[in-house]
Amino acid sequence: MKSESLSSSLQHASALLEALTEPVFAVDGQWRLVYINRQAAAELEAAPLELLGQQLWDCFPQGLDPALAAEYRQVMQTRQARQFGLYSPVRGRGVEVHAFPYGDGIAVHTRDLPSGAVWETARGDVAELFELRSTLEQRVAARTAELVRRNEELAAETAALQAFASFTELTGRETRLDVLTQAAVSVLHRALGEGSTGYYAQEGDLWKQRVWAGDMEPGTVTAAETGFAADLPLFAWPATSGEALFVDEWRSSGHLLAAYTPEYGAVAIYPVMVQGQTVGQLAAGLREKTCWSERDRAVFRAVGRALSLAAERADLTRALSLQKEELAARNAVLEAFAELGRGLSLHTGPLQLVRCAQELILGLLPSGYVVYAEPEEGRWRFRVQVGDLGSAELQAAVDAGLPFEETRNLLAPWQTGQPFYQDNYDTHTDELETITAHVATTAALPVLVDGVPRGVLAVALFERRPWTQTDRVFLETVVRSLGLALERAAGARALAEKQLQLEQVNRDLEAFASSVSHDLRAPVRHIASFAGLLRPLIADEPRARRYLDIIEQSAGRMNTLIESMLTLSRLGSGELQKTDVALAELVDEVQTELASEAEGRRIEWRVGDLPVVRGDATLLRQVIHNLLGNAVKYSRPRETAVIEVWAEAAEHEQQIHVRDNGVGFDPECAGRLFEVFKRLHSPEEFEGHGVGLASVQRIVTRHGGRVWAAGRPGEGATFTFTLPV
Repeated sequence: MKSESLSSSLQHASALLEALTEPVFAVDGQWRLVYINRQAAAELEAAPLELLGQQLWDCFPQGLDPALAAEYRQVMQTRQARQFGLYSPVRGRGVEVHAFPYGDGIAVHTRDLPSGAVWETARGDVAELFELRSTLEQRVAARTAELVRRNEELAAETAALQAFASFTELTGRETRLDVLTQAAVSVLHRALGEGSTGYYAQEGDLWKQRVWAGDMEPGTVTAAETGFAADLPLFAWPATSGEALFVDEWRSSGHLLAAYTPEYGAVAIYPVMVQGQTVGQLAAGLREKTCWSERDRAVFRAVGRALSLAAERADLTRALSLQKEELAARNAVLEAFAELGRGLSLHTGPLQLVRCAQELILGLLPSGYVVYAEPEEGRWRFRVQVGDLGSAELQAAVDAGLPFEETRNLLAPWQTGQPFYQDNYDTHTDELETITAHVATTAALPVLVDGVPRGVLAVALFERRPWTQTDRVFLETVVRSLGLALERAAGARALAEKQLQLEQVNRDLEAFASSVSHDLRAPVRHIASFAGLLRPLIADEPRARRYLDIIEQSAGRMNTLIESMLTLSRLGSGELQKTDVALAELVDEVQTELASEAEGRRIEWRVGDLPVVRGDATLLRQVIHNLLGNAVKYSRPRETAVIEVWAEAAEHEQQIHVRDNGVGFDPECAGRLFEVFKRLHSPEEFEGHGVGLASVQRIVTRHGGRVWAAGRPGEGATFTFTLPV
């Protein structure tokens, strides 16, 4: 409002000068026109704006008069007003000239010679107007300077706020503490506008300055980087209280460091805390001020809080990163063991598994060795060793076996079931002081199989190093995976042995079935033959003929069962003659074969696209025949039978489905469908002997596939078998 008033007053004074009927002009110290009213410009036949900035001597012809020029120069030099008369060629008469100081130049007012009283009054008015204009211009200049200063302060404040905003943004994405502290120190210095700022970290009993910004004396920098005692109240109180400390009148505060840093007028410390612990301290010293204003206190606390939150977040990020590293290490071990497991055969011995684990460990650690020992008859017997022990005497002792009780490095994990780590190996642990001086770091871990210790895996390093959390996770994961691998290997061997036994039993059963079938065929043939011979002899005895019919029917069924048993036994023997088999062609052939059984019935076949598979064409044709034959048979009660055949590609296999709308079955009895001679329907309902689906399962299993069924009573059934791709 004040500047607007000054501007209004200046405009008013200019308007008064413009209203005068006499010429008025002003020049600066370089004789350049800085003001000219319309009357003066009219005498020169030009507009005022065209003349501003031009030299006086170039504009007024009378200005070339030596006497007039001398008068103007005298006023310019003496800064005293002058009044004189002259003849004006422009006006054609004498004029009165009044010249007086104005700014760093002069102002000139000319008029025709009037009577004395009128002239004096006019001259006074013009002088007052120019004095008013000069005063107003000075006030405008002072106000402008004030506004410029305030604008500079606002610009500095804006820059500080922008810096704080940038720091706030940085804290949201940066996790490196050194970068965060440097940014905090810089933004705090810009916000305070003077002095210096720094960040201190504790090393032992000293607080040492890590980064700083601003105006800091070289001696103070050296002392701060060397470190200040942690028990100094300036650092101890904020560190223990968790509160910011502001010290006004620093030079006379009585603090021990005040005498050595007299350049500061006020000092402040803010504790940077992570999880309730002080991890650093933010410091600031003001040179020009001796007291902390509320604004500066608020700024200092805001930066300190932001840095604490950023440090907390950085610590959390580091913890998460460490967890990720541990997880990555664990996954790497698991992947390595998974790869290892894929490369091992069922005949791989447990000690070979141990060696693989040892090689994996030694490949990721510094120079050393890894041994595996098991207790036997009061001594530790070392079964597997990877790496040189570094001592012939130690090698001899290990080869001979170490005492069970005295070798505590192995005994501890064996008894506790927990790893035993020594960052600095104590040679007295195993009473091997004279031959293990070269061993620096050890770790011993129990190998558990089914929860019971089987042995101990020991790692020894020749270079001293602490076992990090990642190291421990790595070792424990390796040993845990080794135990699981040993369990799986033992289980696989047991399963392989059981499978061999089952295969032998199966071969024995097949041989027995084949033998029995062959042995039964002759008696059955004899029964049927003698029954045929008896029939003419009892033609007149109806009761005997009925008995004979029963004998012949039973012999026929027995012969069919024998043939089925022989067929089933043959399916489990012989090599598969694998070729590329087009299932669509097999389905077409079987449909043609079943046409006679379906004569007189309405059957709707829905056959989708079927793949070409790898298998024994003869056996796969039997699978298709048995499944489609069942679909035709069990859909007999339907007015229109619907039989669908389609395939679906799954991961590593093809799935072939056969679905009908027949009588279906109880889903709880699905498992019995594939058992030999097991039937869910009576012979009076549907003919059969319970061998067809058992044959399907045996053929599909020999091809490396699976078979299953789904259905509900009265809603049809779906049979599915798979073949590997």
